[in-house]
Amino acid sequence: MLGLQLQNVLVVLPFFALAQAVLPLTGNFRIFSTNSTGGHNVFDVTGSNTAGASQIIAQPANPVAANGLNQQWIATQASLNGVNLYSFISLEKFNPIGQVYFTVPNPGAGVGAVVNGHPTFFTLNEISLGVYTVQTDCEDFRIVVTNTNLALTATNAPTNQIVVQLLNPTNTLQHWQFTPVA
Repeated sequence: MLGLQLQNVLVVLPFFALAQAVLPLTGNFRIFSTNSTGGHNVFDVTGSNTAGASQIIAQPANPVAANGLNQQWIATQASLNGVNLYSFISLEKFNPIGQVYFTVPNPGAGVGAVVNGHPTFFTLNEISLGVYTVQTDCEDFRIVVTNTNLALTATNAPTNQIVVQLLNPTNTLQHWQFTPVA
């Protein structure tokens, strides 16, 4: 089914997008908003809930990664016509049959992120030129919904739903980092 979905995806990058980055093909990550007030807030499935349409919020990271599976994500990669596409699967109650994907239903400015059984595909755009490295101090990225000019955007306050907004080169709430979880 994934192959069928990828065949129907047309990728158009915004004209002001920088060089496209490549993450490792496999891995578990915490995905941080690097400019939220009060520190780095991570993708978090609200209340560890895996029901469809549960909100994904930007939440302070659990100090013990093993205790925060709802804050850990598998980044999966596919390539279509030389463009790397990514989807994110929550490790909370992970099940290969009923995967919990990071989804932006009907993407439009202001639409919130939720978990769902169907992925939204994203491209990663480096904010500064460089090579992704697997370490704590890695590159900042904008995460852009494929075939749009919409980027994942945190809010200044924690516990608010992550939304998509028009890609804005000066909006630091659209900066994200991928930190590997061992």
